[in-house]
Amino acid sequence: MKVIIYARVSTSTQDYERQLYELRSYSKRMGYEVVKEFSEKISGAKKVEEREALTDLLNFVRNYEVDKALIYECSRLSRRAVDFLSVIELLSEQGCECLYPPERIGDVATGRKAQSHCTIGVGDTCPIQLYGTRSHPFKDGEWIQQLPVPWWCGRT
Repeated sequence: MKVIIYARVSTSTQDYERQLYELRSYSKRMGYEVVKEFSEKISGAKKVEEREALTDLLNFVRNYEVDKALIYECSRLSRRAVDFLSVIELLSEQGCECLYPPERIGDVATGRKAQSHCTIGVGDTCPIQLYGTRSHPFKDGEWIQQLPVPWWCGRT
């Protein structure tokens, strides 16, 4: 199985080596062949067109056969919901599944599909900014580290 790896940090003072290490380790455990790695230091709030490595990744997937794109967590792909869904759709159109390692979400059996765990507006495990910054308190005092189920959906 041919895979690509994508890692991103927000600032030039941060380091994405841990992300790369974990994604390489996961690939090795799963028996995946890593054909290319993409990494960048840029805000996830930037548009896809402004992100050179992400644009390169999408072009690579268009030109080469790739089975999976591995990301450390959903927010590494984008913090803009519209861009996140757009990238997932572009990958899917090329037959490339986007996964993040199970250790990131506590599922020890298999990798999880990013698109199946990002229910925008209803809430799930993907920290995409829809309600403010990641450190902004939500209605009942909970912090948005993972997108909570909105209060209007009957959460107590």
